[in-house]
Amino acid sequence: MSILKKILSFIKSKDKRNSLEDYKTYCAQDDETERALKEREASLRCAQEIANLGSWEWDEQQKRLIFSDEMYRIFGLNKENFQGSIQYIVLTLIHPDYRKLVGEVLRKIMEVGIMEKIEFKIMKLTGEERWIRANGVVVYDEENRKKIIGTVQDITERKEVEIALQDNLKFLQTLIDTIPNPIFYKDSKGVYKYSNIAHCEYLGLKKEDIIGHNIYDILPKDIANEHYKIDEDLLKNQGKIVYDSKLKYADAELHDVIFTKATFTNQEGETKGLVGVIIDIAERKKAEKSINQLLQLKEAMLEINHAILEINSINELFALVLKKVVKLMKNADFACVLVLDEEGYLKIAASTGYDPEKAKNYRIKLKDSFIWHKTKGSFEKTVVINDIQEILKEKFPSVLDNTEGLQIQSSMSAPIIIDGQLYGLVNVDSAQKNVYEQRDLEMMEHMRNQIEIAVSKHKLYEQTIYLSRYDKLTNVYNRRYFEEVFDMYMKKAFRYKESFSLVIFDLNGLKFVNDTYGHLAGDLFIKTFAKTINNSIRSSDIFARYGGDEFIGVFFEIDTKVLTNKLEEWSKQFIQNPILFEENKMICSFSYGIANFPHDGENYKELVKIADERMYVYKDKIKKRMKNQK
Repeated sequence: MSILKKILSFIKSKDKRNSLEDYKTYCAQDDETERALKEREASLRCAQEIANLGSWEWDEQQKRLIFSDEMYRIFGLNKENFQGSIQYIVLTLIHPDYRKLVGEVLRKIMEVGIMEKIEFKIMKLTGEERWIRANGVVVYDEENRKKIIGTVQDITERKEVEIALQDNLKFLQTLIDTIPNPIFYKDSKGVYKYSNIAHCEYLGLKKEDIIGHNIYDILPKDIANEHYKIDEDLLKNQGKIVYDSKLKYADAELHDVIFTKATFTNQEGETKGLVGVIIDIAERKKAEKSINQLLQLKEAMLEINHAILEINSINELFALVLKKVVKLMKNADFACVLVLDEEGYLKIAASTGYDPEKAKNYRIKLKDSFIWHKTKGSFEKTVVINDIQEILKEKFPSVLDNTEGLQIQSSMSAPIIIDGQLYGLVNVDSAQKNVYEQRDLEMMEHMRNQIEIAVSKHKLYEQTIYLSRYDKLTNVYNRRYFEEVFDMYMKKAFRYKESFSLVIFDLNGLKFVNDTYGHLAGDLFIKTFAKTINNSIRSSDIFARYGGDEFIGVFFEIDTKVLTNKLEEWSKQFIQNPILFEENKMICSFSYGIANFPHDGENYKELVKIADERMYVYKDKIKKRMKNQK
C-alpha cells in the first residue's frame, strides 16, 4: 500500500485531532497486515506444491489467463514464455480426446457461471500425459468486472490406481461370467445387484429383469417365501449356508438345485449383502471350490496390496505372494520366485517347500528353465507343464531338492513382466501328474497380473525412499537425510559420552573445470570425488553431499592427527590419479576443515561453523602456496 493511500485511509478512519503517534501506530498495523498476507501467500504456494494443486484466473475483460506457479509445473510450461491464452491451453495442452469436453465446460461456465468438477487428460509439450481434476466459478470484482477463478490438481497417480482397480474388477466379473454355474449377489435388503451370464440363462431372464428386483419378482411366491426366510436369517446372523431347493428353470420346469450362500461384510463387520451360487447336485463340489477360490483370491489381492508399504524388502513381498499362491492352488506342493539377473541367470528370491540352504545358492540359465523348453523361448503368459519328467529325460541341469524328497510331476510357470522386460518367474510345482486345470491356469494368470502390479508399486516406493535420502548425482546421502542421521548420532554421543569429528570438504577448481571442459566434466569431477571418499571411509562413518561442490562427513572415535593424515593421504591420491575426461586430465583437489565434538562445539550449527571457518583457512593456505610456487 502506498503512503498516499495509507494517509487517505487514515483520514477516513480517524478524527483530525488524532496525534502523529496514532498515525504511526496505524501505519505499523497496516505493515504488519501486509506481512501477514505475504506469509499466508507463501504458505499457500507451499501447500499447493505439496498437494499438486494449482490455481488459475481468467480476466474476461482483459482476455488474460493467469496461472499460479504450481500450474506452470503441472502443465510443464515456462512462466516467462506463457502468453496467457486460454485458446493455446485448449488446443495445445488438452489431450485431443478431451478438448470437446473442456470446451463445453468453458462455454457453460461463461453462460451459467458454474463449473462442475471434471477430470481429463493433458499432454505436455514433452509428450508426457497426465490426469488432472479442474473446477472453477465466476466472480465479480469491486468494479463489477467478470472473472473466473478455479483450481487444477494433478491426480495422475490416483487415477492410474483407480483404472487398475477398475481393470481388476472387470477381470473378476469376466472371470465369474466364464463360470458355468449361476452366480448372483444381493444387497442387505435382498435386492439383486449382480447376476452372471449363467444365472440369467438358467432363469431365462434378461439381466435387467433381475438386477434391481427381489426374489418375489422372479420366482413363484411359495418358493420365494422359502428363500426369503433363509436369506433374512443369513443376513442377520452372517456366515454361510448350503441347502437343497427347487428353482424354476428357463424351460419353466422346476429343477432340483443346491444353493450355496455366504454373506459379505465390510471392514467394520457390517453385513453388506450375500453371494449365492446355484449348482446341480452332481456339480456341488466343483462349484464350492470355485467360489472359495474367488473369495480367497480377493482376500489375497487385498493383503498383498496393503503389504506393499509395510514390508522392508522385495523378498518379503515375494514370500507373501508364495504363501497366498500355495494356499489358493490346493495341489501345490512347492513354489518359488526366481528373479532374472543381468547375466541371464534365474536366482531364487523366495521359496517354499524347497531346501532353504540350497535355494540360496541355486541359479539356472533362463534358456535351461522348464518354461523355456516348453515354449521354445516364447512366453508371455502362465504356462502349464504337465510332463516335467519327460523334459528331465533330456540334457537338463539338476532340479533343486525339496524338503519332502518328492519328484516334481507338474508345474505352472508364470512370467513376471515389468516395463516390457522379463523380471522373473513364479513357479508352482506339484508331485502329482496332470494336476493343473484351466481354472488353476486362470487363477494363476490373474495372480501374475497382481504380482506385476505389486512389484512395480514396490519398486516405485523404493525409488521414492531412495531419492528422499540420497543425492542423485553422487549416490551419497543428501543434506536433509544427513542432518536426520546426524541428529540421532549426536543424541547417542551425548548419552554415552562419545566423541567424533565433523569435516567440511570443498572441491577446489570446480568452476574452472566447468568453464574449461563443460558441466559433464564437472559432474564427473564431483562423482569421482564422492565415490573415492565414500569407498575409503569406514562403515561406521557418515559422508554426504552438503550442496554444490561441498561435502560433509562425520568420523567417529578417531584422533584429529590421524584423521588429518588420512585426509592428506586422500589428497595425494587424487593428485597421483588424475581424472580423465575426453583425453583431458583433471586434478581433483579439495580443502577441508575439522571440528571436534564435544571440544569445539556441542551442537550441529557450532560444529559446522567452526569446520567451515577452518576449511577456508586451509583453502587460503593452498592459494598462498600455489602463488609462491608460481
